[in-house]
Amino acid sequence: MHRRPIKLLVDVLRSLGADITYLKEEGFPPLKINGKQLKGQKISIDGSISSQYISAILMILPLLENDSKLELTGRVVSLPYVDLTIGLMKAAGIQVQRNELTVKVERGSYGAAQPIKVEADWSAAAFFYQFVALADIPVELIDLGFNSLQGDQQTAQHFEKLGVKTEEKSHGLLLTKSAIP
Repeated sequence: MHRRPIKLLVDVLRSLGADITYLKEEGFPPLKINGKQLKGQKISIDGSISSQYISAILMILPLLENDSKLELTGRVVSLPYVDLTIGLMKAAGIQVQRNELTVKVERGSYGAAQPIKVEADWSAAAFFYQFVALADIPVELIDLGFNSLQGDQQTAQHFEKLGVKTEEKSHGLLLTKSAIP
């Protein structure tokens, strides 16, 4: 963790009023964080960074003192994952709206009246596609489907060229070995 760069995230949190100090090297953990109420406002974040940072910022915005607006700048590489975060926030009762590269988040609290089902991870599915391509053993991926916002669902198309057939079933996907086209 001491080598994980977090400067961008810390800078955004500081712009919201967070009291954060680096304990060793600037830009890397460990950190000292003094708790306080943060204030929502208009903030910008580089969209070419990890969607994990963008999602982290999005998820805290409803809990701030005011409504917030997040602008994604640069080349946004992980928009499907940002949309997944926004979808889960909405399912949990948060008022959030994305228009192009601007996300408006109203102050609110999490607490959906219904359970939220989180879909399986397409990125992790790539390992099972590799297994089927090499081992010729069918694999079922439960709760994974083509009706997904995840960009990595293109994995199915790529592995079709390598002889892995993907069939959508009621409970998920069935991967089987097929002839290479």
